[in-house]
Amino acid sequence: EKVTPAATEAAELTGDRPFTLPPRVVGMASRRFAIDLNFASAATYTGPRVALVGDAAHTIHPMAGQGLNLGIGDVMSLAAVLDEGAKSGLDLGDPGLLSRYDKERRPVNLRMQGGLDILHHLFGSTPTPMLWARNTGMAALNAVPPLKSVVTKYAMGL
Repeated sequence: EKVTPAATEAAELTGDRPFTLPPRVVGMASRRFAIDLNFASAATYTGPRVALVGDAAHTIHPMAGQGLNLGIGDVMSLAAVLDEGAKSGLDLGDPGLLSRYDKERRPVNLRMQGGLDILHHLFGSTPTPMLWARNTGMAALNAVPPLKSVVTKYAMGL
């Protein structure tokens, strides 16, 4: 165990145990919980005076860290819609205004969710035909740099 100097000083000031590397588990605060890693999406992202963004609007398997990218895209889209509404003098909670955000983002998010769900099933599957399809598809993607570039940019939200 290695104790960091700052942790030792903080522990002396507070009367607590110093932080050690690696941390030592001394007990469980509660029982473990499991969270379903499948994707889900709200039927609509907006209502009167309400707009759902990020994980409130959609959940996605954590593969490739796309949840954060989708949430950032949601916020950017909603901000643009609200800015446009403010400049036009519209009520920012108007369902008609907010529905523009829903119409823009929900299809984008559903496409990414669907694609990642397919990848999750392909990479989580062990039957030989699925392994062959996955490996052949990945090899083909790597063999065609322009296609790989398009897929990569789409995954990055560009």
